[in-house]
Amino acid sequence: MEFILGLFDPGAFAIEVDQDNSDAGQMDLMTALVTGLAKSFKLQLTNGNTATFIADVKKFNSQGAVDQAIRHSAPDLLISGSINWA
Repeated sequence: MEFILGLFDPGAFAIEVDQDNSDAGQMDLMTALVTGLAKSFKLQLTNGNTATFIADVKKFNSQGAVDQAIRHSAPDLLISGSINWA
């Protein structure tokens, strides 16, 4: 990818979660990774504010060890368009 001065770049976002096969959000991340389709994300902060944005999921890595929960990370959620704060 080439950086062009003046073009809006909203950046990227990263998350880490413990595996939970009943979590609809984690299933959506996996689906977005496999299909290559952008997904809508809503980030809720501890102060009650939220940020919603559209992002492409480029990676959804897994990591684990004996007697540990399996962790997933999505280090490259590439944001497309504006971020809406509420």
